[in-house]
Amino acid sequence: MNTRDSVDEAWALVGEGLSHALRGRSEEAVACFERSLAIEGTDAEIKTMALESMGIALRHLGRLAEAIECFDRAIAMEGVPDEEKAGAFLNKGVTLAQLERHEDALRCFDRLVATQGASGDERASAWTKMGASLAALGRSHEAIEYFDRVVAMKEATDEEKAEALLSKAEHLRQLQRRRDEIECYDQVIAMEVELTEEKACALINKGAAVAGLGRTHDAIECYERALALPGVPPETRHAAEEARAELLEQNN
Repeated sequence: MNTRDSVDEAWALVGEGLSHALRGRSEEAVACFERSLAIEGTDAEIKTMALESMGIALRHLGRLAEAIECFDRAIAMEGVPDEEKAGAFLNKGVTLAQLERHEDALRCFDRLVATQGASGDERASAWTKMGASLAALGRSHEAIEYFDRVVAMKEATDEEKAEALLSKAEHLRQLQRRRDEIECYDQVIAMEVELTEEKACALINKGAAVAGLGRTHDAIECYERALALPGVPPETRHAAEEARAELLEQNN
C-alpha cells in the first residue's frame, strides 16, 4: 500500500470511528481508531485526531486511565501545531476532573487557554471547566470569575453562555447569594434563542430559589412556564411536575 492509500484508509477509519461514536457505539469507535493508528505511512495529524477521538470514546466507556494515555500521546505528537492539540488538552482536563484531580485538570485548561490559535469555542469550554474545577476545590469566588469570562466572550455560543450562567448560579446558591443566583436564571430565560433544555432548567431552578424566599406563587409560575416549553426532555418535565405538585399541595 502506497503512502496516499495509507493516508486515505487511515482517514476513512477515523471517520468511521467518529460515526460510531456519534451513535453511542464507543467500543466499535475505539476499534476503528486503533486500526487507523496501526497503519504505517500516515501523518501526525491523522494520528493526533485518532488519539484524541479514541481518548473520548474510552472516557465514555469509563476507561479513564487509558483515555488520559491517549490524550498524552496526542499532546506529545511531533510535527503537529499546538492549536491542533487544544482538544486533547481540554479532554485530558475533563477526564482528570472526573477523577477529582482538579489541580491537574486546571493545568490542562490553562495550557489550552495559553495556546495561540485555540478557538473561541475551545477557550469558552476551558473557562467553564476551570470554573467547575475551582468550585470543586472550594474556590467559588474564582470559579464565578471564570463563568463571567465565558458570558462576556463575543466568540462564545449561546449554549456556552447558558451553561456558564447555570454553573455560576449553582455556586451562587452555595454561597447563599439567592438574588444573584436568580439573576443568572433570568439571563438564561431571556435569551433570544431556542434553548429549551437550558431554559427549562433555569425556570425549574429559579422556581426552587424563589420558593426558598417564600414566593410560592412565583415559583409555581416558573414550573408552569417550564412545562409549557415545547420539546422539554421527559426527566426535566417530570422534575417540574413534581416540584409544582409539591408546592400546590403545601398551599392546600
